[in-house]
Amino acid sequence: MKCSILPLFFCVMVALTFLSLPISAPAFTAEDIAQLKEHGVDDETLKILIDRQADLLGIVTVSGIIRMKESGVGNDVLRVLVSAPEPRKRVRTYGTQLMRPLRSITAQDLIRLKQSGFGDDLLRAVIEIQQRDLWPVLVDLGVIACDGYR
Repeated sequence: MKCSILPLFFCVMVALTFLSLPISAPAFTAEDIAQLKEHGVDDETLKILIDRQADLLGIVTVSGIIRMKESGVGNDVLRVLVSAPEPRKRVRTYGTQLMRPLRSITAQDLIRLKQSGFGDDLLRAVIEIQQRDLWPVLVDLGVIACDGYR
């Protein structure tokens, strides 16, 4: 009986080790993506990273997008980034998302993006993602009444 307990114990310990490993990779930041680009990672690879990434918390900010643009990240990559679907496990509390502050995009933000070389298609995408994120918050707070929402 002692001989069978040791292998069973070993198997359990190995299984627990694998189960304790993180299931998804840590989220990339705008700075991470900018540095990847500066080190020669092509846009197609960046799109795959963004598309497959489990969580991109805090990455869609005006300064983050400008930083990525300045590092040479292409418009197609930025378009994928700002239109990526919201991860299911993201926490939403009274109009805020984990690490993504709730505030409306301002004219100054749009001007900064435009001066940084963004086309109108990317500006529209930034506005659309803001609108998509704010709509459920307005409904949750009772600012907008919408039949059938949820």
